[in-house]
Amino acid sequence: MNQNRLSRRNFLKSSAAIAAFVSAGSLAYSESPEVFNNAPVSPLKIPGWRRGHLHQHSFWSDGSATLEEACSLYRDAGYEFVVPSDHGRFQADTDKWFTPEGPKRAAYERGQSRYHFPMQTKEEGGKLQLRMRNFDELSALLNQEDRFLLIPGHELTTHGADGVQVHSNLINSRAEVTQELVDKLEGQAPAMYMSRKITGDKMSPHCSGHESVSWSLRAIKEMIGDTPKDEVFFMFNHPDWIWYDVQPEWLCEQPEIRFFELINCGPNFPGRPDFWTTEKFWDIINAFRADKNQPLIMGTATDDTHNYQRFYTDFETAAGGSVMVRCETLDAVDLMKALNRGDFYAAVGVWLNDVQFDKSTGTLAVDVHAEKGVNYKIDFIGTRRGFDKTFRTIDSPKEGRYPARKINVYSESVGEIFKTVEGTHAEYTMTDDDLYVRARITAMVSARCTMRGKPDHPSCWTQPVQK
Repeated sequence: MNQNRLSRRNFLKSSAAIAAFVSAGSLAYSESPEVFNNAPVSPLKIPGWRRGHLHQHSFWSDGSATLEEACSLYRDAGYEFVVPSDHGRFQADTDKWFTPEGPKRAAYERGQSRYHFPMQTKEEGGKLQLRMRNFDELSALLNQEDRFLLIPGHELTTHGADGVQVHSNLINSRAEVTQELVDKLEGQAPAMYMSRKITGDKMSPHCSGHESVSWSLRAIKEMIGDTPKDEVFFMFNHPDWIWYDVQPEWLCEQPEIRFFELINCGPNFPGRPDFWTTEKFWDIINAFRADKNQPLIMGTATDDTHNYQRFYTDFETAAGGSVMVRCETLDAVDLMKALNRGDFYAAVGVWLNDVQFDKSTGTLAVDVHAEKGVNYKIDFIGTRRGFDKTFRTIDSPKEGRYPARKINVYSESVGEIFKTVEGTHAEYTMTDDDLYVRARITAMVSARCTMRGKPDHPSCWTQPVQK
């Protein structure tokens, strides 16, 4: 977020335009760019703001769609940039073949019935094989200036002891974890997802979950190398999956990790109401970091999409998590710089006309793009100096597929609501006691989609700010 007073911008087109977009239906695409040029214009595209999706999978790892279908569905849902983030690998191979079987064969046929992409196929042993377009080929097919952009990336996926999984996305980079990189890093490496899922090798994690976080950060820094840090984006993923695997205290100790998935609408799991939520996780980290004058951590929203079937049952609500980035150009480097500045907000179904922070006065202001007939609640949330640092520990034993966990529960003084306003515009001016403040905007209607990680109501979240 820009720390100076920012000018107001209108944020959405009319609801009629959105309805027209949704009713436009699917198009058949070919290699011809003229066909793509007839695609519906994103209803959220206006000068200065860009809607993006930072986390999704395909047949290149454990997703249930070709890259072509996976990216096109988000394009058609109104996103202007997407990051295909398959586990452990960047989609660079020019001779990658995949055999869709069972549900994945049905998924392939479903996607082809919608888009009709020309695909190179062959049969071996009576089984269909697909040659997978790599990232550069797909970019040449789908990218359109100022309309749609693919940004390279992948998900670094490690497994530590006690069933802990540590996942993170490196975005606008084609770097991968290699054996040479593992050998270069000191200490024991965690088991890698690619070993278990792709090559079939046995897993042998040699470090704890806490150590896996440190190892992942070191690996990311090595992969970034000499690339300017603001031209790539490093995001720590779904700390609550698969079962509260990453504890907030671990990220309190890693101030170089500045972004994480606040909202991940991915695979379902039941959750524990007495454990922390990802919003509480956010506030725990920022309370302790701010108390030490360390950089705050900022939150994104994604779908972490693996299964794309929901786009064929309820297209209008299928896409959930978005980052809304204040950026004049649809350019990968410019978008990365804006994200690294924190000039974005996380959204699941609620949009803003504007968000402003005046650092000189400490005033955070939000203006909601209101849907007709919907009431909104705006909460300003933060933590004050002198907050209660004590906690109680819940010792949760192993239950079925869920590993044993020790969860620290903090007081309500961490992440308390400073002010609530019912309406579409609100401001909060920080006091000298406020360590930081952020805003959560909630539409007081039921959320139509119940994917894990989605809030009970459509919502959006601004980034935390400090005086």
